[in-house]
Amino acid sequence: MAPPVWPVTAPACFRGRTVPEAGLQVSVTLPYALQRLSLPPYELEALWGQGLMILRVVNQLEAHAPREGDLEPAVARLEAKLDLALHLLAHSLHGQHTAGRPAPITLGAEACSLATDQALQAGDEIVLGLYLSPALALPLKLAATVMSSAHGDIRAQWIAMPEAVREVWEQWLFRQHRRMVQERRGQK
Repeated sequence: MAPPVWPVTAPACFRGRTVPEAGLQVSVTLPYALQRLSLPPYELEALWGQGLMILRVVNQLEAHAPREGDLEPAVARLEAKLDLALHLLAHSLHGQHTAGRPAPITLGAEACSLATDQALQAGDEIVLGLYLSPALALPLKLAATVMSSAHGDIRAQWIAMPEAVREVWEQWLFRQHRRMVQERRGQK
């Protein structure tokens, strides 16, 4: 079946895109850990379930982060105690792993790009641990397949990210993008 002559009336499957859709991407500097690891389906499902929980917590922490001076002293003390309790709980569950030094990374809805000293090849499966917030000691772990690798720079695509995780992941990405735009406007 040939596409209709007028692009406006053409069905969506025939409409050409003038700009390739790369999706939302942000370049940030975060502590991260990278591990070459191939997960069986049940472990991958558990990884995405934990990721969903961590992303929801981080999104809530960032969405409701009070501005300095907005909290009453009693509420500020309670929040500090809760932060400490969550931090200690995370360390007891995750161990005393340090987040490492922050490094540049480009994150997107479908994939990521980063530099690594590990010898990775296209097709390798990895687990990327991102430390999204200093308020949360647990890393967000994302499973990915290396799509390309050259001179220590890799591009990897998320493996079977569930729709629920994708939604909260894209919320986090959008919040980072909005923050970067606000910072640029403030610098001008």
